[in-house]
Amino acid sequence: MKLCKRTLAAFLMLVLFGSVFMIPASAAGWKYDRAYQQYKGKTYTVFGDSIPTGFDPTRKPLLYGLGDGVNPNAYPERVASVTGTKIAQYSYDGCRSKDVLMMLGGNVTKDRYYAQFLEKGIFVEAKRVPPKASVVKKTLKKSSLVTLNVGNNDIFTAPLIMAGLDIEKLSDVSTKTAELVRKAVKQGLLTKDFEQLFTTLNTLGITAVFLSAMLVEMEKAFAEMSVAFPQVIATVKANSDAEIAVVSMYNPFRSVETEVAGLKMSQLGDMGVNMVNVYLKSNAAVLGYTYVDVTKTECFYDVGKDDVHPTPKGHSYMAKQILKAIPHK
Repeated sequence: MKLCKRTLAAFLMLVLFGSVFMIPASAAGWKYDRAYQQYKGKTYTVFGDSIPTGFDPTRKPLLYGLGDGVNPNAYPERVASVTGTKIAQYSYDGCRSKDVLMMLGGNVTKDRYYAQFLEKGIFVEAKRVPPKASVVKKTLKKSSLVTLNVGNNDIFTAPLIMAGLDIEKLSDVSTKTAELVRKAVKQGLLTKDFEQLFTTLNTLGITAVFLSAMLVEMEKAFAEMSVAFPQVIATVKANSDAEIAVVSMYNPFRSVETEVAGLKMSQLGDMGVNMVNVYLKSNAAVLGYTYVDVTKTECFYDVGKDDVHPTPKGHSYMAKQILKAIPHK
């Protein structure tokens, strides 16, 4: 799928920020259902970004994923409760399709995003690193269910950060812009941070330079995702007979009427999300996975928070969509 530059520009406002440990299912009110007995007693492997870890800005800064498990309110806990499975958590903040492929032992070269944002940022903060491919594959062999929740950081977060790194080379003053980009992504506080970012870009007179760098990085990122994503699915299938469910994106800005640089975020969000979801949905039959539509997920902006991650209600909705979509009696 080829993205035109005009479409890529519309994606700018979208950034969703996001070792195996067996976690007993304990989501309150979610009980085992015999309709899902084909999964019971086995492993539920979770790949993805900050969404399946249950990132929640209303809680104390707790690190989920990379060894700290899953927020008990997050959708994997609820799915595990109903299917009678134990969670193997391989999700972490900022993860992309190519990062999952790297974790699976694929031939992937570390790029600037991985080296500077993940290794020197997320992993250092968490004091953990992803497990070896042999460990992941061993887990897959014991799995009856696998969910994959990526795409947000592939297309939006990584290009945004790398565009900020690109413009750092042009002038010392543009370092401030790169810092604002990192803040917006790491904290997941998007609307006000993007307003500040574009105010700074305009003040420095480098908005056009940043947008140009962003377009180049996004075009490259989508091409890389188109290569990495099918390889992820193929590697999982080669190491497991588990049911694979790929979770769609949702638009966290659908009720946000804020305009940034003259562009309405709700409309831009729809354009970006629809583009990625069409790709994921259209490849489901060919690659052999179940596509799960979670476009109506509730996010923190619905309850007065300036964030893009699901509320507990949003996670419940996502769990129900997954359970409805995967095979069961």
